[in-house]
Amino acid sequence: MYCVHKIYYILALVLFVLWGCEWRLKPNDKDCQTGTVVVERYDRIQGLYLTTGDFSALQQLNMEYPMQTRALIEDVLKIGRVNDPEINSKFLKFYQDTVLQSLINEVEQQYANMDDINKGLTSAFGKLKEEVPEITVPKIYSQIGALDQSIVVGENIIGISLDKYLGKDYPLYLKYYPESQREQMVRSMIVPDC
Repeated sequence: MYCVHKIYYILALVLFVLWGCEWRLKPNDKDCQTGTVVVERYDRIQGLYLTTGDFSALQQLNMEYPMQTRALIEDVLKIGRVNDPEINSKFLKFYQDTVLQSLINEVEQQYANMDDINKGLTSAFGKLKEEVPEITVPKIYSQIGALDQSIVVGENIIGISLDKYLGKDYPLYLKYYPESQREQMVRSMIVPDC
């Protein structure tokens, strides 16, 4: 009987520790406690919906990222209003273009890891906070903006269109952008642009 209670005690302790670690490692909690800036990966959920039509991904876009979704649909893409009954199918259809599908795949590959960008943003906003202590560090998220905008700025949010930072020699860029502009369309420009 003693061994059974001891096992339950150990399991409860392990679960408590694991739950505590999960609680402390959530991006919002970590940001508040350490000042770390972590880019929210809206682009991953966006890409999932736009490549598979996954309804749960669409729900996540609308429920967890309503401001970002509105800005993308209404202000960046300009394909309609988010309250339009047909907007979800318009949104999906818009990205079915083969060029946009290849952009989604390239973003997924090049930006599988964004630790360097998170570190750069943390440093930059840390310095800004030292100079202007009362400033609120905005939430920063990544998206795939169909080559329209590089950085989208809203009230306390900054959106990074990763499709505009695929490298100066990215084949699609070579067709449509002059060299002077392509020089700025590189990963290392994300933090300075923000």
